[in-house]
Amino acid sequence: MTSTTTSPTTWTTADGALSLEPDAILSPLGRVTAAALAASTPHHPLRLSHTTPMLDALWATALDDVERNIVDCAGRRYFGAGTHWGARVYTRDIAFAGVLGCNRLWPELMFMSLDHTREVRWKVGFQVEQGYHDLAGFDHIPWQRVNCTSTEFMAQHHTNSYARRTDDVIWLWAAADLIRSSGGDRARWQWLRDWGD
Repeated sequence: MTSTTTSPTTWTTADGALSLEPDAILSPLGRVTAAALAASTPHHPLRLSHTTPMLDALWATALDDVERNIVDCAGRRYFGAGTHWGARVYTRDIAFAGVLGCNRLWPELMFMSLDHTREVRWKVGFQVEQGYHDLAGFDHIPWQRVNCTSTEFMAQHHTNSYARRTDDVIWLWAAADLIRSSGGDRARWQWLRDWGD
């Protein structure tokens, strides 16, 4: 697979000019060359065409960085925060990564990642750290307050509580984008509705 890029150019930022040259990036902070970047060999086959050494290096670095955030835990593969953090689920991070490109580059892994977040969330239920979040206006929810810090909650459940709010809304956006970009499979729409309910 290949993708075409445009020719190098210059942007003006608040701090000065940022210039992308064929083999370097120049900024007010200095110059970085393609040769100075760590050699990256991502597994994903998509490569750029009609490009420059610097764009090739940046693209390989970006793909490699994403791949380093794939976690394999208890037979489940999903996008996490990298193996350094263990079996933690960061729903918001996964969702943004999907919308920003992973839905198109790794559609099946994104589906597995979103599905994994839902299963982990289901097991946690409505447990929430005692006194950590403002729950005003959500009195109709059967909260189960547990006496622990947010760090202890994460260590026990490998995710945050529902009271984080945006974590458990944004996954809907990522899932809808994934389904649309992969052909709108009817079974996947049903999956989204079931988990949404």
